[in-house]
Amino acid sequence: AQAATLPASRSIAPVAESVQQQVRVEDKFAFATVKIRWSALKDQRLPVLSSPAVLTRASFPTNALKWIENPTGSGRRHELLALQDGVFNIEFDYQLQPGARGGESGFTLPTHGGLVNELALTLINLDVDISAPSAVSLETRANSGSNTVAKLILSPVNDAWIGWKPRSRDTKREKAVFYAELAQLY
Repeated sequence: AQAATLPASRSIAPVAESVQQQVRVEDKFAFATVKIRWSALKDQRLPVLSSPAVLTRASFPTNALKWIENPTGSGRRHELLALQDGVFNIEFDYQLQPGARGGESGFTLPTHGGLVNELALTLINLDVDISAPSAVSLETRANSGSNTVAKLILSPVNDAWIGWKPRSRDTKREKAVFYAELAQLY
């Protein structure tokens, strides 16, 4: 009954303007820093993080936003409640453990998509091929040492899969070496 009295702009599900993430996968864990820009209307709730991720740090204007943890059937979901109208910059860190799916290692992003979704991914001590079905753009940069570094632009979806598997052979990256056997008879 209350939703019917709200103006149409306040009853629309909120979406972040941008979600920028830096994820570092090291050993058996993924460590992430997320920056969100959100144009909020008072009393809107923005979902920001879901299980199985573990929130480790959060920074936001506490006079204008309230951090809420909601239990769900499969775990918990973190949301931000706008206490007033405004444009807010939110930053938080989380950790999660990658798993396996369809023959590749990876994880489902526990963050909720925004209008613009950027992901900088660094895989420490892994030389792998990265796959992301919901990626609009995937750019793998030259490896620094034995690390794989990539920049992804994702479509505005939730539950985006980021996966990797051992690098397939690329003959363009291999140095050509020729062998010859020479035998003479005197």
